[in-house]
Amino acid sequence: MKYFFLIFFNLIKLIPLYFNRFINYIKVIISFFYIKNILNKKNKTYYLVYDFETTNPTFGEYIWFLVLAKYLSLKNKDIQIIVVNNVSKKSTFNLLNKKKIHEFKKELQKLTFFFLKKKFIEYSNFKKFKSDFKYKKENVLFSSLVFNKLQIYDFLFKLINLLLSKEKNSFLNKIKFTKEYVPISKRLKKIKSYVCWSIRKNDKWGNYSNTKEEILKIATYLKRQKKNYPIIILSDKKTCIWARKILKNFKKIFYSDKIANNFVECAIAIVHSKYYFQYKGGGIVFIAYLSNIPYKIIGIHPPLDTKFSNKKFLSWQNENQKRVHHYKEISLSKILKEKL
Repeated sequence: MKYFFLIFFNLIKLIPLYFNRFINYIKVIISFFYIKNILNKKNKTYYLVYDFETTNPTFGEYIWFLVLAKYLSLKNKDIQIIVVNNVSKKSTFNLLNKKKIHEFKKELQKLTFFFLKKKFIEYSNFKKFKSDFKYKKENVLFSSLVFNKLQIYDFLFKLINLLLSKEKNSFLNKIKFTKEYVPISKRLKKIKSYVCWSIRKNDKWGNYSNTKEEILKIATYLKRQKKNYPIIILSDKKTCIWARKILKNFKKIFYSDKIANNFVECAIAIVHSKYYFQYKGGGIVFIAYLSNIPYKIIGIHPPLDTKFSNKKFLSWQNENQKRVHHYKEISLSKILKEKL
């Protein structure tokens, strides 16, 4: 009987997760037809709002706003990104100080230009934005969510997965980043052929940082599997300094703090690489998703970002792009026995 109650209570714990997934699925279906309806309208100009109070301070979540904007732009719509940057006490942006928030905004602007070749419109006050668009709500995408301060980012990944599943390769290649359309920097050009490896060490955000033991094992593994290529480690400056000390005995390992010292430069490094590897966290992974570069990614993802099918995590994923859906389901020792 005690096992019955144990199983029963564990099943009860799963109810909120599956309920949220169901609600999220409904949001995706509604949003899919909403976007299709937008495409059929004569109106050309629309605004996509990224609100600091309803999102988290991560580049990964912002990227899906940009991908949706690029998708609609390729469908002949003029999409303007609006960033509302005022922060209340409840906002997760309070994890950052004023200097970090300023730096984050600068990186968002670079990222916006990298994707869309335009800058975003900035509002420092939500009331001012609300007043300016009071009579233009029909031009604001997901306006009912935006004006009621409800989250958009939580279903964008699945929405884009669904939208792009209906597109031909010719369209997908316009969404993706390719070497032909992304100029390489002089510092990266000197290294020539290389592989990229993303690592993460962040004590403030998330529970999916890499450990010292993991990066030592993975460095040995990559050196063996990709012995003809130097490695570029992609991460923030603090993590690069940490990793450099641990991997001081390894040769031909470069670090992004010296050759690609911001998010966009790291993105450029990925697009021009021969291979991309990641174990656990790192928001730069979304650039690899949006490329044709071969990769192996063993990373955590939010419970609502379920895989597209049993064969693919992404609807546009290539055969040489491998995504293990959840690193907690596989041991590192098992990964290190596999060929890349």
